[in-house]
This record gives sequence, structure tokens and C-alpha cells, in this order.
Amino acid sequence: MLQIFFMLECIIIEDDFAFALSTKIMVEEIGLKVSCIISKFEDIVPMITDNSADIILSDIRIGADEYSYEALSEVENLPPVVFFSGYIDDRQYIKSQSVDSYIYLIKPFNKITLQSAIDGALKQKKKAINYGGDIHKNGNTLFVRSKGKLISIDPLDIKYVQSEGNYCYLYTKDGKIAIRSSLKNVFKKLPNSGYFQIHRSYMINLNFIDKIVLGKNQLVIGDDILPIGRKYKKELIDEVNS
Repeated sequence: MLQIFFMLECIIIEDDFAFALSTKIMVEEIGLKVSCIISKFEDIVPMITDNSADIILSDIRIGADEYSYEALSEVENLPPVVFFSGYIDDRQYIKSQSVDSYIYLIKPFNKITLQSAIDGALKQKKKAINYGGDIHKNGNTLFVRSKGKLISIDPLDIKYVQSEGNYCYLYTKDGKIAIRSSLKNVFKKLPNSGYFQIHRSYMINLNFIDKIVLGKNQLVIGDDILPIGRKYKKELIDEVNS
């Protein structure tokens, strides 16, 4: 027996009208209400902002060479996302992981497969909200649990933090440490000044910046090149120039 979702709202991002329509029909048969269908890359952020949604169903590729996860990664309080694509591409699958609480499907799919993906994405989001992570603060010292070991870290030694799925990677002077935590939770444990979020998946220690390449929306720390999200760019410039 199918599980029916009542009172949940959905946004569909798809530039193929016929596929968008067939997906809308499946979604409504499952029991969700479609708030809107977005077919243009430039409309993704404003339309998601203006329309309520409990879940987003999105084609990876929108138009000739634009990808929905690039826009979705800039949305605050993003609902869980089910991505789908008509072809298998390892690179785009990996890049789609910049969006938290996602499921990845290959076209074509049927109603049961879609329902399973929606259910899985909603459960992932619920777990992420309830998960605090393996990082704790005691005075001016951070204690993180990684690979079964408890490690103490001076926050000032953290060069930057990268979020990927349910994990965060702390890049310090001494190396890289993986912990189960959200980027938001790590940020709460750091001192109130000196740290700045530059992208949905990256937070940096301002003291370690070597170069900012505004034309490419990139920031350099040592040998690492990090992306700068559009929504964070102006605030970053103001912060560095203050």
C-alpha cells in the first residue's frame, strides 16, 4: 500500500515541459501539492523565496550549461531536494552533494521510485535538523571526535571548514580532520570574530586568506582554491575592508 503525503507542498525545477507535467501528475497522485514549476535558472532563487515548499524536485541541468544545485546552494533554509538527471555523470553527482538532504534519481522513474526518494529526502532532513555533531567547546578549546579519537583543537589553528553531506572537514595547520556535524553547528562553536562563511559549504578563518580573486569568485588559502558564493561576496569584501 502506498504511503500518501498530505498537506505537503512541492516545487518542481524542470525545463522540459512534458517531463515537468508528467512529474507534476505523479506528485499529485502521491498526495503532494505543487506550488510552482520553475523552468529557468535565473528564476530558481526568487521563486523558491516567494513560494512555500516542503520538498524540491529538480533536474540537475537547466538550459544548455547551467546546473540547479549552483542556485540551490545559495538558498537559505533550503527544503530537502530530490535531484534527477537523464544521464549518469559522476562529476555532477559529486557536485550535487553541496546541497544538504538530497536524493539522486536517474530518468525515467515511476511513481513508486519517486515516492521512495521523497520519503528518503524528508527523513534525511529530519535527521540533519536533530543532529548536533561530534564537536564540543570547553573554554577556548574545541574537542572533536574523529575516527574514534577525541582531539583537542585551538580554533585559531583552523584555516577553513568544508561541509559535505553529513560531515565537516576541518583544515588546520596540522592537517585535515573529518567530523560528523553540520557547518552551522561548527560555526556556533567558534569564537565570535575572525570566521566568515563564504559559501554554503565553506567557512574560513579570515587570518589565513592569501588572495581573493573576485572575477572568478574564488578565495585562496595556501594551495587551496575555495569558491565564493554570490550571496556572501559583498559581505566578504566589506568584512575584509573593514
